[in-house]
Amino acid sequence: MKNNRFKEWTKQKGFYTILLLFVITVVGTSAVITNRNLKKIRNQKESQEYVDLDAEFGDFDLMTVDDIGSEEERLTVTEEEAANIQVATDEGEEEKEITEEEEENEEENEEENKEAVAENEKEEKLDFVVEVAENPEPTKTVEVVQEEVISDKEIALTEEELEIEEVFYPYESGDMMQWPVEGEILMTFSPLEPIYDKTLEQFRTNSSVSIAGPPTTQVRAAASGIVESITKDPQTGVTVVLNHGNGWKTTYGQLQEKVLVKEQERVNKGRVIGGIGEPSKYAVLLGEHLYFQVTKNGEPIDPSYVLPE
Repeated sequence: MKNNRFKEWTKQKGFYTILLLFVITVVGTSAVITNRNLKKIRNQKESQEYVDLDAEFGDFDLMTVDDIGSEEERLTVTEEEAANIQVATDEGEEEKEITEEEEENEEENEEENKEAVAENEKEEKLDFVVEVAENPEPTKTVEVVQEEVISDKEIALTEEELEIEEVFYPYESGDMMQWPVEGEILMTFSPLEPIYDKTLEQFRTNSSVSIAGPPTTQVRAAASGIVESITKDPQTGVTVVLNHGNGWKTTYGQLQEKVLVKEQERVNKGRVIGGIGEPSKYAVLLGEHLYFQVTKNGEPIDPSYVLPE
């Protein structure tokens, strides 16, 4: 009867019994493994905390406290030694101050020497000017005066610039120009009313004048100025433009291929700049002539206002 009850209970509770035994086995095994691991970790920690001083620092004797005290006594500086050190420091500072004073004195002496040299040079120049005045030599006198002016203004001009400065002055309104060539006016200045152009066979305005002249007739600068450009234009042929300053310019066209000036060259009033050449196809029926134009700030001006009658 009891066996039957055990079999029935086993059938009913067998699964839970096996599960319980399995859990007990796992817990026990885990506890054993955990205990072993903790012992290993404890042993490793103790071995790391232990330091062999002999192996780390070598086998030698450490200095005792009394020996350290005796070494400190040997390093003590006496009052006499301290005084000597202080005296040496003071002497070094004094030498440094003396050196700085000597450098300052040398700089002052150099400046005084420069000033003295400049004064001597100035006196020599003045003496030379007086000597030249007593024994006049025109060429040397001009050079001395120019040099003195340049030194006063602190400007370094070349000989070419000095020559230009003497001969070229900007054109002023009211000054009279000169005729570039003498000849008949073939086409008059007419910027507003159209006039007949027989080459183009039409009426048009004209901002210049055309002055007749045989080939190779010399063309002269109407006023002093600078050669601004030398070009070859389809309508006006070889053309030279002179800049006279203050916005004034003169243009010379229908010239020969070879002109007697170059760009950026300064020319005096009346200087020959070229000769009359063959006219371009746009003015061929006018014959040999000079194309001449006067402008102020880019606006054409009637040449009769600035040329003598």
